[in-house]
Amino acid sequence: MSILGFPLKINIGFFMMAGLLGMGLADLAEVVGWIGVVTVSVLLHELGHALAARRFGCKASIQLYAFGGLTSFTVSDQMTAGRRMLISLAGPGAGFVAGGVVLLVAPLLDLPRESTSRWIVYQLLWVNLGWGALNLLPIMPLDGGHVVEAGWEMVTGRSGTRPAQRLSIAVSAAAVIAALAAGWTWAALVAGYCGWISWTGLKEHHQSAQDEPLLARIDEAWTRLRAGRADEAETICGQLLEQAQSKHLRASALEVLAWAKLDQGDPLQASAAALQMAPYKPSSQLVERLTEYGDMADLARDGDLLKAAETGIRLLQDDKNAAAIATFEALLLEARTPYAISPLAYNAACALARTGRVDDALARLTQAVAAGFEEQELLDTDPDLEPLRSDPRFGRLLP
Repeated sequence: MSILGFPLKINIGFFMMAGLLGMGLADLAEVVGWIGVVTVSVLLHELGHALAARRFGCKASIQLYAFGGLTSFTVSDQMTAGRRMLISLAGPGAGFVAGGVVLLVAPLLDLPRESTSRWIVYQLLWVNLGWGALNLLPIMPLDGGHVVEAGWEMVTGRSGTRPAQRLSIAVSAAAVIAALAAGWTWAALVAGYCGWISWTGLKEHHQSAQDEPLLARIDEAWTRLRAGRADEAETICGQLLEQAQSKHLRASALEVLAWAKLDQGDPLQASAAALQMAPYKPSSQLVERLTEYGDMADLARDGDLLKAAETGIRLLQDDKNAAAIATFEALLLEARTPYAISPLAYNAACALARTGRVDDALARLTQAVAAGFEEQELLDTDPDLEPLRSDPRFGRLLP
């Protein structure tokens, strides 16, 4: 879906949240009208941002989600603090223009005083003018907070992120107190949430400063990986994950670790590492590589299943074959990728062979081979499989 050439994604959560905000309305017509007002107004707001970003040579996309709207754009080489400020102001500016048009046109329509259409006009004014004004409060991540951030950089020449976050925390706290005093519980929750975002962002900046001496080790891990020494890269990443204070350094280490695991032929643990990078995202190259093996979530889940399979292996070592069979069979029911099905089916076959269940053991070995198992030497030497070797079907498992 797109609008005016901008990719547009609308999550169902957006409509659900708009509906929650309209729960106290009198009838269904007002609820539907309210959701329409919010959708159109928020979309106009985001289009203001997107059009301004396009004016400065950036590619933009729009998303409407549970907490409002988000316009993402690529930052060009010509992007300055002043231009960022204009992009931030363009969103509420579009709302002010829309509200102004409604103010001019509404009197000409002569709408009945108690009509739904007149009520919708009032809501259009409130959302575009009222919400627009509130959005200019110096609170991150509202547009007013980004205006302060860009303004600080314009005046001082230094990053305005931390000063804007500090101001945001103070203003958010004041807004919470004022909203509670006025009985506006919902507004207090929103202000508190914004303050929490600013506090966590400020904390992340502090942690990133502490992690700065460790950044050279990320480069070292990449160097080892490119030299074909994935084990050494994995070791460095493990040490960094123990020492990292910031989510950014942790995500950087997990990116390298995921590539190291791929080099080692372990897409399950590679996917698990990639999914742990949140709130950061793995590189598009890593995602593309992982999706060659299957769904990332399925791969990561199967990696957890293989960790759980260690219990079954210990049961095998303790000659508790019935319990081992139950463990492997239960895990096989949940396994979704061949990278987990193959070892789980093989170990289940070993436990079944120990108990003399030849047909069941051969069925599981056939499943393992179908999932990619091809270790002929292990089939020939594993003592657990001795009861199967006299069966003609065993010799036909691998070409």
